[in-house]
Amino acid sequence: MDLAGSIASTVYLDRAAGTATKVYRPSRPVRALYWAAFQAPFPYARQIEALHAAARIREFTGLLTRYWTGEDMIAGVREVRRTRNGELAFVTELVEGEEPANNAEVADELRALRRRFAGPGLPTWQINPENPHAHTNFIRSADGRLKLIDIESTLIRLIQPLRSWPYMLRSGRLPAFDDVDFATLHAYVDKHSHDLRAVLGAADFARLEHAVDEAERHSNAWKSRERAIWGVTARRFWSKLAWDRRTGPIRDRIGRAEEFALGYIAKPLDRWVDQGHISHGEAKAVRGAMNDDTHAAPCGRSAWPSSSPSPCASPSAA
Repeated sequence: MDLAGSIASTVYLDRAAGTATKVYRPSRPVRALYWAAFQAPFPYARQIEALHAAARIREFTGLLTRYWTGEDMIAGVREVRRTRNGELAFVTELVEGEEPANNAEVADELRALRRRFAGPGLPTWQINPENPHAHTNFIRSADGRLKLIDIESTLIRLIQPLRSWPYMLRSGRLPAFDDVDFATLHAYVDKHSHDLRAVLGAADFARLEHAVDEAERHSNAWKSRERAIWGVTARRFWSKLAWDRRTGPIRDRIGRAEEFALGYIAKPLDRWVDQGHISHGEAKAVRGAMNDDTHAAPCGRSAWPSSSPSPCASPSAA
């Protein structure tokens, strides 16, 4: 059995069984940083609920990557258990291959995954190009396919992205640490339920919904045991400001403006179909790209059929 490890864990690679068993043994700095943030022990070493949440997060994230790319890009979890000496073990599938040399080698994949993960409210640090060690979370197989073997964090990100602040303030999780914005995720699954069911099939769509529910339940159980005084204070401050209520009219106006803009851009599509510039299928793909944040691309990118006029052009140019 081979060994690998980091500042927070030891990984036992069992090639005969096809498993990688991670046992979290965080170093003193890792434990101190987590305690400073949440006044609690490092969760993956002490709270089995945290590992059950991580297992379910891997399950639904794998299904979502299959929906986005056609392949499950996440190394699946086989088991969460306690070892004979009482330590927690996180057993995943063993992915054979080579680790990319650096972030630059997988820069396109990192950017694409960060955009896709952000849409449903998934944590992005492990696949963020700004994380200098993001490439170490991937394995490239002999046929060139990339697999994410680790989406659980070790260190708390000291500088949190701006898009995370509304969630952190509402939920009382400040700073964020592997936190899923479940309100956003539920809304995403509801919005795309038809397409998700069509791509994944009824059985796996049901598995996706169940995994989301279970991940939320385990996450709530884990976090309810932490004092998290900074987050609690921030949530009270947010509630006192009634920020969601105050900004509601602004968000509504932005939403209406976006709908108007998308409608204006989409107007020429039917005319282009009639004129033979694009097919009905291409027009449908363009509408889907505009209405889906996870598939949308800026003007001139691959979301627009190369044979068609750009929807960003003026109507007279069409």
